[in-house]
Amino acid sequence: MAQARLTLEEFVDSQPLSRTQVLIGVLCFVAVLLDGFDSIMIGYVAPAIRADLRLAPAQLAPLFGSGVIGLMVGAMLIGPLADRFGRKSILVASVASFGLLTFAASLATSLPVIVALRLCAGLGLGATMPCAITLTSEFCPRRHRSLMVTTMFCGFTAGAAASGLLAAWIVSDFGWRAVFVTGGLLPLLFAPVLAIGLPESLRFLSLRRDAGARIARIAARLFPSSDITAVDLAAHADARRRFPVAELVAPGVRAGTALIWLVYFANLLVLLFLNSWLPTLLLGHGLSIMRASAFTSTFQLGGALGSIGIGYVMDRTSPCRVLAASFLVGVLALVLAAHAGTSAAVLLPLMFAIGVGTGGAQTGAHVVTSSFYRTSSRATGMSWALGVGRIGSVVGSMAGGFLLGLHWSASAMLTLMAGVLLVAAIGAAWLAPLMRRATHDAPAAPARPASATGAGLAE
Repeated sequence: MAQARLTLEEFVDSQPLSRTQVLIGVLCFVAVLLDGFDSIMIGYVAPAIRADLRLAPAQLAPLFGSGVIGLMVGAMLIGPLADRFGRKSILVASVASFGLLTFAASLATSLPVIVALRLCAGLGLGATMPCAITLTSEFCPRRHRSLMVTTMFCGFTAGAAASGLLAAWIVSDFGWRAVFVTGGLLPLLFAPVLAIGLPESLRFLSLRRDAGARIARIAARLFPSSDITAVDLAAHADARRRFPVAELVAPGVRAGTALIWLVYFANLLVLLFLNSWLPTLLLGHGLSIMRASAFTSTFQLGGALGSIGIGYVMDRTSPCRVLAASFLVGVLALVLAAHAGTSAAVLLPLMFAIGVGTGGAQTGAHVVTSSFYRTSSRATGMSWALGVGRIGSVVGSMAGGFLLGLHWSASAMLTLMAGVLLVAAIGAAWLAPLMRRATHDAPAAPARPASATGAGLAE
């Protein structure tokens, strides 16, 4: 007589969080930490490179631009390969590649060579983040998924902070080349750890025809005390696509994709505007350098702590509504900060709230995106959202100089950014009903007798 069997996703969701799942989150955390270190460090070594190579300040522009372009192209072109060849394999290759190319930059003797190497390293850096987010999401039980993804993503913030602390010390004692050596060797040493410690995503493997035995081995490693024979691990038709980007604009998905891209573009525009220009705006607001630095640090702290809090709440209610509410917190805080004067008692909590509503909310957007797309296009959806968002980053980082050239006040610019962030909030709110209707993964195969499934596992 036929016996109902658990699908693979139901099985993972029904299990207690295992040590191996936590280890996967830790490994992905370190991967994005190294990503953050290598992505941000160029800002700290650029002055030393300029002095060593006797460059004019304007000549450094390609050095900064090449990294941003590489990140965008890497996300949009390399990231989708994870839906074709596997999340683990592309993540390991990405970490190893940006490590190797960063190390090679330490040997460069001219600016064009450094620029070319940073462009190529950006390809690996751009693919690392979507792969790490996707892998963490697919291994997490649903009840802990948002919190684990947002906590894992804090690795990028930690890496960016470490980059500032270590790069200044390394440059002063050993020179700028030593920063590239550090930023290159650490990923190269960590790539084998990833290769050994990370299993391939079970949900990705379920799309392959011949992966039943491999799924069973990984599931046994994840949950050694569970009965794997109670799970339907039958081979599925290979649902991987040669061009998974097409799935992002398929009927029933394209509206959600457009809203996700809108959210990423608008919020990352605001976030990079604030990251680039907030200290300058605070100085123009009448604050001293010390107070402007303290308020900017509070903004960054709000983003880091806010992401964890947002993830915790998202596990307990509608993620899209939480995301929209988080953006609205940022909108309100930006408007109030634009007219709050210079009182620390008022500005400090507002800076924290702005961090929650921009940096913290951006991490929450990753949770929403990784949940919206089905397994066969999840990494592509993540990487293209990040790629579109990086276009917003470029616009945001350039907007401050343009608006200052037009003699806009700090209050006017913060109010404008509040309006842009409101667009992200509206997009997140409109996405909520589409999330409920989205078809994530293929339905489970029809139930079969236990003996038939058991035989399939044995093979």
